[in-house]
Amino acid sequence: MSLAVPNPCLMNLQQFHPFAFSRQAYINCDDELIFFQPCNAKLYWNQEDKRCDRLLPALLRTPFINLKNPNQQK
Repeated sequence: MSLAVPNPCLMNLQQFHPFAFSRQAYINCDDELIFFQPCNAKLYWNQEDKRCDRLLPALLRTPFINLKNPNQQK
């Protein structure tokens, strides 16, 4: 069984979309045509600003666990 990702260019009128398989690329729509665009090296797609950015998306910058010692004072 193979899974398919729907073409976002057919779903709405937005021009730019995140690429489901890489944070270092995005989708550029021209009407119903879909173009996969890579970001330059060390850049990540920022969906809010609709551009490739040096910062990782906020979700990836947030640690999954708190590594600080709870007894440690700030």
